Amino acid sequence: MQKKRFFVLVIVMTWSALLFTLPVTANGQSSNDILFPDTTQGFFEVTSIDAFKTQWQMTRLGALLKDPVMEPAIGEAKKQVDAKWVNRLGLTLDDLQLLPTGLISGGMIAVPGAMPGFVLVLSVKGQTNEMLDFMERIGKKLEDQGVKKATTPIENVSATFFTFEKTESNPQGGIAVYLLAKDTLVITDRQHLAAMMVKRLNGDLTSPLRNKPAYEAVMDRVTRDALANNTLPLVKWYIEPLEFTAAMRMIAGDNTPKKKGMVDVDAYELLAEHGFKDILGVGGILDFATDNNQLAYRIKAYAPQPHTGAALKMLSFKNNTDFVPPQWLPQDAARFTILYADPQAIFENIGPIFDDIVDEPGVWDAVIQGFKDDKYREQIDIQKELVDLLGDKLVLMTRFEKPITPESSRFVAALALQPDKDAEVAQAFEKLFSGGQDAKKTERNGFIYWQSLPEGATRQPTSAGTARTTRDRQSVVPRTNTPPRTTTPPRPETPSTANQPVGDVGKETGAVARELFFDKGGLVVGKGYIFISNNLADLHAIMDAKTEASFETSKDYLAVTQKLEQLDAGKGERFLQIVANSGELIMPTYELAREGKVPESQTILGAILRAIIARNEGQRMTDDFDRSTLPPFEQIKSYFGTAGSVGTVETDGWLIEGVQLP
Repeated sequence: MQKKRFFVLVIVMTWSALLFTLPVTANGQSSNDILFPDTTQGFFEVTSIDAFKTQWQMTRLGALLKDPVMEPAIGEAKKQVDAKWVNRLGLTLDDLQLLPTGLISGGMIAVPGAMPGFVLVLSVKGQTNEMLDFMERIGKKLEDQGVKKATTPIENVSATFFTFEKTESNPQGGIAVYLLAKDTLVITDRQHLAAMMVKRLNGDLTSPLRNKPAYEAVMDRVTRDALANNTLPLVKWYIEPLEFTAAMRMIAGDNTPKKKGMVDVDAYELLAEHGFKDILGVGGILDFATDNNQLAYRIKAYAPQPHTGAALKMLSFKNNTDFVPPQWLPQDAARFTILYADPQAIFENIGPIFDDIVDEPGVWDAVIQGFKDDKYREQIDIQKELVDLLGDKLVLMTRFEKPITPESSRFVAALALQPDKDAEVAQAFEKLFSGGQDAKKTERNGFIYWQSLPEGATRQPTSAGTARTTRDRQSVVPRTNTPPRTTTPPRPETPSTANQPVGDVGKETGAVARELFFDKGGLVVGKGYIFISNNLADLHAIMDAKTEASFETSKDYLAVTQKLEQLDAGKGERFLQIVANSGELIMPTYELAREGKVPESQTILGAILRAIIARNEGQRMTDDFDRSTLPPFEQIKSYFGTAGSVGTVETDGWLIEGVQLP
């Protein structure tokens, strides 16, 4: 089942092609956010299908979907969606093409004491007869498929109920309710939501989403001074992350608490407990082909202070003005990111999260204290000798070697240091890896490189003359006050009262880390940074000053930064800047997907998929998508341009602005 994820891009393009060829009608409304109540936890709106269709067709991606070379792939993606889409509203992709509407709104609505559900609202002003014909066609089609149909009034409004039996693809079954009132078609999967929408259409507009403070704050910010967008954005969306996730879990019947421990950690519970509830809302606007941009968007995460949880406190981003690419960044980078954060805030708040993951209070403090008190290897104070010497700048780079193979992916993460602290930080790593039990050490042109040993490899001798394998290093606590031994039993665990032994924690994540950084990756300190890469050759090139011309002079970088500055998005202080060549970024995964080799790739995605496949050994893995329908990427590469984004820390959250250029 996991392999189906490889073709998300093609499926999304198929959806786009279908949505943006909907019949065009007049739009008499500016927004339906007044019809949706303030218990709406996820909301989207296409404000004008007419303008949407016109502008989409002006984009390069719109042109790509019309290219005959993509017809087989789009047809295959459509077939996959039709076969696997859980049909909760009775609509197929073909049905969507027949909807006579100019304004489409949808939302996930929660009502206290009842199941949450989805509501789709379509403006049909002046097209009542067309909509009645549409509903009649849908009803006949569903009845022919054996779906039960009944007509029952709701508040004097005729409503049609379709009842779906339980199937393998839709094990819960369910209903779809269609009703037409006040020039508006409402489709929902909950009867109580149908009744609620009838009341709102009849004038009971109490507590609308439009007046919800978080929604107001988000929409006000993303539309204010949005130079790249239309007066009325074509698309707007809004979500309350934790509440929306909780609603989706309830619908899926996934409310059983997960046991704690690294392998089975429940991300939702973890983030909810550690502060993500302070993110009250996230939303944005999107436009196509505006002012010669292929795409322009703004996103606001609304999280007013104070932040109470450790997870959110770790997101202590810092605005800065220095976003010049470093000289070591090569021109052939597919993407680079500069991010400013507070390493002290991260270190200070990681403890409660770590303890909660392993379900053992105090284990993080024990880890840090273990470094300080180690009697058999060099002692180190992580806070004073490493964290306090870190700067606040992080540079991330991704590039790809050609021809594309599973090992083409290259990435470098570079964390800046405080001025003139290279030698001290290098010494800290000497202490961390002392004894050769965690990494092997090599020297090249005056720089020390560290590589962790692959699982099962023989370690270098320790200072006591013993040898161990990485299979011994299974404890969360990397050091204990236990003398080296001549035998290789499992290392002593930190005292634990948890059900899961501490020694088991992190095995899966450790496997992923080994695949990403070992055996070809490594770490080196120099030039004012800690560099980590999945390929040692890239570190050698950086430290040997053999990189090509800097990314600062590349056409992609200049085009994106100039456009962002024109939009006042690339000026002044900000915490984030991303520049990417979309074609170069998409091509490797696309080509590996064509060959069915994504799980073999030396990328984060590949490593995660390998961990998933390993965890699901013995389960059937299917690949239903016909890869032969995908054309070689060189045939479609010209349709992908350059993208850029910037982020700004604001008093009540974060604002992200971005463009996609031809």
